[in-house]
Formats: sequence, C-alpha cells, structure tokens
Amino acid sequence: MKAIGIHRHGDASQLVPLELPDPAPGPHQVRVRVIASSINPADVRARSPSPGPRRIERQLPLVLGYDVSGVVDAVGPGVEGFAVGDEVFGSPSLFGQGANAELAVVDSRTIARKPPALSHEEAACLSLAGVTAWECLARAQPAAGATALITAGAGGVGHLMLQLARHLGLRAVATASRPASTALCRELGAAVVLDHATQDVGQASAGRASRRRSTTPAAARWIRRSTRWPRWAPW
Repeated sequence: MKAIGIHRHGDASQLVPLELPDPAPGPHQVRVRVIASSINPADVRARSPSPGPRRIERQLPLVLGYDVSGVVDAVGPGVEGFAVGDEVFGSPSLFGQGANAELAVVDSRTIARKPPALSHEEAACLSLAGVTAWECLARAQPAAGATALITAGAGGVGHLMLQLARHLGLRAVATASRPASTALCRELGAAVVLDHATQDVGQASAGRASRRRSTTPAAARWIRRSTRWPRWAPW
C-alpha cells in the first residue's frame, strides 16, 4: 500500500512517500480502506526529534495520522458489530501505525459507524478532538446552567466543546483573538467571547482559585456553577 510517513524523527521535511505491505487485522481489529484522515498535535509529537514524555516510541518507518474515516474491507477474529462494507470513523492506536495510508488497521472498539449526514472528511476530524472535548466536560460534570470558560474556542477542541456545551445546556464563555474566530465562537453558541490577546482572562478568576476546576490544558480552564459562584463582571 501507499502511505506517507517517516524513516527518522525530525521536522516536516522527514515526511516521505512509503510503500508498505498491506496490513492484516488481528483479534478485535478491522482494516479500513482510508477515505480521509486528519492532522493533530499527536502527529507533530510522534515525529518530534526530541525524545521524552511527549513522544511515544514507535517502530520506524512510521505512518502518522490518528483520525480515520473510511470503509471496512477486512475484519479480524472476535470483531462484533462491524462487517466488510461498513462506513466507519475512529482513531488508530497512538502506539502503532496511523491512517495516512491507503489502508489502516484499527481496534474495532475505538471506531463507530459514520453517520450518513457526515462526510468522510468531517468524520475524520472528530475522533481525537471530539473525545478530548467530551472528556473535558464529562470530567468536570457541570450541571445544566453552569458556565464553562473555553479557551481557544475556535480551535480544534474548542469549537467542538462549544457545541457540546450548548447541547448540555451550559453557558459558554469563549476566548478568541481574531474577528473570524470571534464570529465562529458566537455562531457556535458562545454567550460571551473574550479577546485573550488583549484581555487578562485569568484576572477574571482572581480569588477563586480554590473553586477552579482544571480539565485539559487547551480547553475548559475554568468550570464554575453559576448558582454557587458570584458572576464575573461584566459577564
């Protein structure tokens, strides 16, 4: 199969075309004929020239791409709920080969059927960022009516958090710095959009550190229950 990957760690210039054997699905795995994949910070860390906790060691040559959408073309032993021909999306293992290839092997427990309303390109943008966004809110467990401060609201995780926050009945306060980003945040349901380039967002939470709830670094820095906290003037 054809793929894009690396023979050695380094900058983006290390990405090269590869010719690799077609992978075979193992137990609980399916093989997906890739229609779309996407790029995440995980790709940058995977090819990083600097070893350390931010890079998972993998065998080279390495195919990147940790989101995938496509069609199942083979199933391994023990797979339930999926068959050849199913349109699916999900995430390949961060410890193995990715989806920037014609074929990708994925654990059947980390994929789902692609909704007909989504294109493959749209579905391929959802898995890593979408699960991150959902886990931020699920761990914080905000009640309906709570206010969520979502940093970088127009970013890959942030724009999904805004939509999930609206779905959960939360009041979203987003941060953005460009007019287009501000407009997108408002379109996606942000009640207030702060300019993190000119406003000190942290100052707004001064004196409330004991009530601050941290979820993940790039999103939802502060979650507060509006019934328990004084409102942040002027919002």
